[in-house]
Amino acid sequence: MIKKYLRNCRRLFPIYGKYERRFMNRLKEQIQEHIDSSSNLNYEELVEQFGSPKDVVVEYYNSVDDDYLLKKTNLVKQIKRVLFVILTVVLIYFAVNFVLLYK
Repeated sequence: MIKKYLRNCRRLFPIYGKYERRFMNRLKEQIQEHIDSSSNLNYEELVEQFGSPKDVVVEYYNSVDDDYLLKKTNLVKQIKRVLFVILTVVLIYFAVNFVLLYK
């Protein structure tokens, strides 16, 4: 139940870096402390106590520094561009080899 809740929260992060890991670790500790102090909770009670996974992620992004978000999103864009260029070069290489091989 805790794992399911945390997994659902984790999946909603479009970017998952060092600060997001710290946030998720703190959230896990808070949930564990809450479970230790009260009876066993089900998923719905976790959502009632801590909010839906979507609400948790939205609240995190509302509290995080804007510069950090911009830096992370730019990094992700750059990585995607580099991977696209590499994939394009590899496809062109294999296409040229295929054409030359069957001439």
